[in-house]
Amino acid sequence: MATRLFAGCIMLFLAAAIFGCDSNKQLPQEVTVNAEKQPSPVQIADDDSRMNAAIEQARATVDSFIAALTNKQPTQKAFSVKVAIEDGDQTEHLWLVPVRYENGKFIGRVNNEPQKVTTVKFGDEVTVAKDEISDWIYADNRKMVGGYTTRVLQGESKAQTKPVGNHELIGTWSVVSIDHGAGPDPKAGFHLAITDTEITFLAPNGATKTMGQLHRIDPMATPCEIDLRNGNSVGFGIYELVGDSLKMIVCNPGAGRPAELKGSRDAMLFTLKRD
Repeated sequence: MATRLFAGCIMLFLAAAIFGCDSNKQLPQEVTVNAEKQPSPVQIADDDSRMNAAIEQARATVDSFIAALTNKQPTQKAFSVKVAIEDGDQTEHLWLVPVRYENGKFIGRVNNEPQKVTTVKFGDEVTVAKDEISDWIYADNRKMVGGYTTRVLQGESKAQTKPVGNHELIGTWSVVSIDHGAGPDPKAGFHLAITDTEITFLAPNGATKTMGQLHRIDPMATPCEIDLRNGNSVGFGIYELVGDSLKMIVCNPGAGRPAELKGSRDAMLFTLKRD
């Protein structure tokens, strides 16, 4: 089975900046980390579903990173992107720091010591198209934004925050309405069955349709996050649970995670009541 090497958290600064730095101290605008002190890269199979979903999510949301990078706010620091470097049959995903964006491409310097590839070395300048990155990250007001592959590698991931199995949405829910963007459409008699593995749509006549496999759920995120897998694609979503009332929206695969609970052509908003 083919594998890839992934650099972990680029940034030793991130742990200090987010979890342990003095709030009265300002982070430097850009941070360069000593490669010798960085964690060893992790070997990940090419078909690892969690890592591939993390890369897919990073690419789907890269425009939000570009917007932040090109209009930096005082609270936003240490922008970086991760790029796949190939050398024959070897592939390593390495961080570029600092990074700038010009004409649809990111430009930055390699901030990890390559372990397998020899086509680049620590400190080399690399250019990568925005749709070819494997991750992006920055700090905003002492919080990490992005860093999807890092979350997977470190186990602090929103993909691993709460293992799918025993979660707060398990049960059967009456569908109050579905909104495709034209407003709530009442759906009396319809239900959703949510288990530890999938979400199934139940029609009044007894017909069923699987909406997708439950890929992950993170009730600790703000807003809460839920992702569904269909084949090799992942749809990113959010939800809000208040008592026995649930609002949930999942975008079509290829779209970024929705920012709000609002129906559209690319995402259905479900309003549900626990049975």
